[in-house]
Amino acid sequence: MDYATEVANALELAANLDAKLRAQILSWWNLYRNEYRNKRKRGKYKVLARANITNWIGKLLFANVLQSRDSRARVVAQFGENISPREALDRLGRLSEECNFHTVFSDDVGLSVVPKGSWTQLLQFNRLLSDLRIGSVDQGQLAILLEAVVEVTVRKVRGQFATPPALAQLIAALALRDILGDKRLDPCCGSGTIARAAFERKLEHEVPLREAAAAVYAGDQDPLAVQIATLARVKPSLMNIALRIFCKNAFDLQPSTDITFYHPRDGSCFIQSLPSFNAIASNLPFVSQGGWYKYKEGMDAVNQWLEGNPVRLSGRSDVSADFPFAWYRLLASRGRLVMIISNSWLSTDWGDKFYSFTSIAQYYNIKAIVISGSGR
Repeated sequence: MDYATEVANALELAANLDAKLRAQILSWWNLYRNEYRNKRKRGKYKVLARANITNWIGKLLFANVLQSRDSRARVVAQFGENISPREALDRLGRLSEECNFHTVFSDDVGLSVVPKGSWTQLLQFNRLLSDLRIGSVDQGQLAILLEAVVEVTVRKVRGQFATPPALAQLIAALALRDILGDKRLDPCCGSGTIARAAFERKLEHEVPLREAAAAVYAGDQDPLAVQIATLARVKPSLMNIALRIFCKNAFDLQPSTDITFYHPRDGSCFIQSLPSFNAIASNLPFVSQGGWYKYKEGMDAVNQWLEGNPVRLSGRSDVSADFPFAWYRLLASRGRLVMIISNSWLSTDWGDKFYSFTSIAQYYNIKAIVISGSGR
């Protein structure tokens, strides 16, 4: 991260010279700035620089882990000192087409804009991983390493704290009625802690790996979050199994929504419509009023769907008030929804309407509201 300023300056210069890149960065900033803390202090170029450096670290680390189990990933060991960021991205893109993990290896805004000093450090990091043969170390150590990368990324780059493991495990336990057969979804997965807890709960009850992977879905609209969630879930035994992790706005998810996944063995794609889920569990993002505009279309669609019903959501309500109705049609009969939301609704007019009989209780049987006694 010492090179974040250098990368930020390069991004700003490149944006000034290229109207298309400038528009892409502005669009990225408008969509995802609320996912990052200290955004005002750092500004869009510094935030994007930190995100892109971390993205590269995740790509190089994962490719080196993968190459010990898939010979096609050995392309990363061939990154010489003269390779450019653009060439490296192209090779990783072809690797993704061949053996899945698109969520890790895919290109993103400004990733090819890395100045020489920063790029040299990343290539040296890659050489170190290759020399250490990082992919051949003990599976338990690999898991710890990937977890550490995820934690650093979430805290230092996104400025957030992942859902504590104990809380994620509690949510998984509350959401899953039939541990063996339930399909579950986290539509705002962030770092993927809750989805991982549900997945591991299935494995603890001896659900086969392939069946567990096919039953636990996780999505997020931020590509970096999706990459982090993939790193958090993957383990050596899962290298040849397609994970159900995808990049989508949570309001765009409908029973008919088609999601493209890839077979790890040959890179061939397969398309699945979202199934009916027995459980939806998520730590919902806190979105300030300034960030509501990017969800406006989804929120309007929810209220349009509610037309003709006595339910009316306040225009002042938090985004989290809309999600239960947006996902209602994704839930199977007797399906469960477990959410972590801001406690701001407890003392507001819109919160009273949200909880009243004419709102949330018209669609859900509320089992429990759990609040923390330790403050906000």
